[in-house]
Amino acid sequence: MYGSVWEWCQDWWKDGYYKESPVDDPTGAATGSYRVDRGGSWHIPAGYCRSASRGKIRPEGRNGNLGFRLALIPAEAAEPKPDTTKQITNSIGMKLSLVPSGEFQMGSAESVEDTAEFFNKTYGLNLKADHLKDEYPQHRVRITKPFYLGTYDVTRGQFRQFVADTSYKTEAEKGREPGAYGWDPDKKEFGFNAKYSWRYAGFEQTDEHPVVCVSWNDAVAFCHWLSKKESKAYRLPTEAEWEYACRAGTTTRYWSGDDPETLAKVDNVADAAAEAQFPDWKHTLKTSDGYVFTAPVGEVQAQCLRAVRHARKCLVAKLTYGCKLALQDKGRLLLRFLNVARNI
Repeated sequence: MYGSVWEWCQDWWKDGYYKESPVDDPTGAATGSYRVDRGGSWHIPAGYCRSASRGKIRPEGRNGNLGFRLALIPAEAAEPKPDTTKQITNSIGMKLSLVPSGEFQMGSAESVEDTAEFFNKTYGLNLKADHLKDEYPQHRVRITKPFYLGTYDVTRGQFRQFVADTSYKTEAEKGREPGAYGWDPDKKEFGFNAKYSWRYAGFEQTDEHPVVCVSWNDAVAFCHWLSKKESKAYRLPTEAEWEYACRAGTTTRYWSGDDPETLAKVDNVADAAAEAQFPDWKHTLKTSDGYVFTAPVGEVQAQCLRAVRHARKCLVAKLTYGCKLALQDKGRLLLRFLNVARNI
């Protein structure tokens, strides 16, 4: 859930909201001027992609590193039971994973000073401690009911189905100021232009990539369409649901641990692949996920899974070979097996 694209959440943003947040199923402020976004993106240093990191943007905002994923809220009579299928696929091919009810500590466990100092020292950022104040105080949150959450971000292909079915025009394609913040390959920076929309954000994407350049209002329109299509309750996740699912029981900076370099194994952030194409980017990870811009949904995780499976096969092969050698000489069975195991 880190990187590739920032993700819209349902909540209105309010400065200092954590100080007044309820314990059970918080849904954010009652009103506001900005909506919450979470997760960081391909363009963002690791310091801004932590589980506790929060962002805000106006609901009409749209740019080339901002997308969304869906939450599916089961009806009261159809709440998933503990033995329910952990992943489902809906009518448009979207996979959703079951998130059980539970509780966690929401927000950052580190002090603002420690967080800023680490990333500034390690990656040469100029991260101001004051910019992190809305991650505090860390507080108890309880998600009282299970729900399904999109396993991946909504893709361009899935959004295309919505547009084809409804003839919907996104905010980037209509209004007094059409366009979005897309990637200008000549200037190597984001810029607002009428040519940018979910159809083209300034870099190559396929239908398997996360849709970008969509506003909060566009994302909500997508939810309404799919809810009507399936007679189910789809919406954007609250930021409490988002962080609860993202942490998945962990208390570290990232789901993958405290070390930012582990992010390249689980998601798509500014890393060595980006620096190779854009040498001026000096705040990148040393490791690489292989993608400069957005990655096809699930691809980075799939690479990690393939690596784990390969390592497991190698381990089994070594053990099997060791056992065969040992069986050739029954008198040295234990010694030979131990020698192989010690060298794995």
